[in-house]
Amino acid sequence: MFGFVPVDEPLLSQVFAGKRLVSREEFGAKLVLPRPAVLLATKLNSVSNRDKEHKRIKDIADIYGLVWYSDDELGDLRTELFAMIGREKVASVLSSFREEDYSAVARNLGTEKIEVSNALSELKS
Repeated sequence: MFGFVPVDEPLLSQVFAGKRLVSREEFGAKLVLPRPAVLLATKLNSVSNRDKEHKRIKDIADIYGLVWYSDDELGDLRTELFAMIGREKVASVLSSFREEDYSAVARNLGTEKIEVSNALSELKS
């Protein structure tokens, strides 16, 4: 279908089969993108298995960005995310983040650690 083998991430099938996508007109073209909750779910799945610290920090920064900058309301984002991977999985992954992780993300993004920590803790609620 794509002309290449897509990434081995089962959650991405929900983009097409489950219609968890958004369409946007950008750059003079119609783009079909995964919904923010799907991207969050894939990042939460991958961050736990990262063996390279810089990849882990990037995943956490991506999670923060999706929570902070998504056009979706936080409650809707959580509801959709919990439906895909479960509230317990989300809480477990977020609980594994250390203070050093928040500091590294904040340093890389040029923001405050408390801002990163607070945004991610909102995802658990």
